[in-house]
Amino acid sequence: MLPLRFFIFASLAGICLWGLFSLLENLREPELLRSAKAVVVKGCSPIETPEAQRLCHQLFCEKALLDSKIVPRNARFEVTVQRKAGAAELIGGVVIGGSEADRHFACVLDHGTVTSKAIMTPTELESLTAANEWSL
Repeated sequence: MLPLRFFIFASLAGICLWGLFSLLENLREPELLRSAKAVVVKGCSPIETPEAQRLCHQLFCEKALLDSKIVPRNARFEVTVQRKAGAAELIGGVVIGGSEADRHFACVLDHGTVTSKAIMTPTELESLTAANEWSL
């Protein structure tokens, strides 16, 4: 009877450890977490993986727009523009969701920190991406 109990206990412990390590691995993946009270970017401090390098600045831009309440909390973002010039970076795209159609956004980041953000028309976003210097 004792070996059976030990086997059951060891099996349950193994399953729990597997689940814990799977959860810890998931915490490193860059993602935007939203709740009714806060918006948090996870997996971007520090930026370690190539996927994080590609996604984190987009997530910082989305968080800045959501925190400023320019867009509704349930909005989705489709990034169509991502350009770098030295330490500055321009990120732009389309806001999906909400009551208005064809809302475009743009953020200017300096060393990974959002310095300015705006909602604009498609033509304003096109002219901004064509410019060499970005100011909103």
